[in-house]
Amino acid sequence: MTNQEAFDRVAKHLLQQTTRSFRKTCKYAGPDGNACAIGCLLPRPLAEQLDDLDNTDWVSVVNTAKLFNNSVFEESKAAREALDLLDGVNNRLLVDLQRLHDNTFLRDEEGKHVLRQGLREIAEKYNLMFSEC
Repeated sequence: MTNQEAFDRVAKHLLQQTTRSFRKTCKYAGPDGNACAIGCLLPRPLAEQLDDLDNTDWVSVVNTAKLFNNSVFEESKAAREALDLLDGVNNRLLVDLQRLHDNTFLRDEEGKHVLRQGLREIAEKYNLMFSEC
């Protein structure tokens, strides 16, 4: 997957989703079929496995995958699988998209405006195209 492909999928997802993927904390696979910015790029069963990790932020998932690369622990296998699926996508881009999801509480028109502005800024930062839907 390329940076542009990941960005396009996340942008469409964030602008269509009516609530944040949240249950006490942000979730890769949230209630009612919701998903966070990174979770929407992963198969739902894998996103659910990542939600079970002790530290679920993307940087921790990446570190778990790298630290326990050949481990048999389920946690490291899920982290490794997620990292492999998103190979080719800039991890800083993923973190920025995740932060936008986490920090935009409203999904009404005002919230959608905030999301669009954030997506424009991220697209510019990573030299990506953003076609506002």
